[in-house]
Amino acid sequence: MSTHACPVWHSGLTVAQSDEIESVQKRAIRTIYSDADYETSLIVAGMDTLRDRREVLMVRFIKRQVLASSSLLHYLLATG
Repeated sequence: MSTHACPVWHSGLTVAQSDEIESVQKRAIRTIYSDADYETSLIVAGMDTLRDRREVLMVRFIKRQVLASSSLLHYLLATG
């Protein structure tokens, strides 16, 4: 699953939509690690949930593209 542009669309997902996206990864993990539950399989594979990955990417985007004083978006923040 591509996380391309997820900082733009992640916050607009409903819980149901997020669960649907996660179900794709769950099916793949279940195929690879058929004897373990999802959480255990993620640990063994060294992976995060897709929601957690999107959260990390969104925070990174905000830090680099909005909060950085050199950012063109920085002026949109309230000052003072």
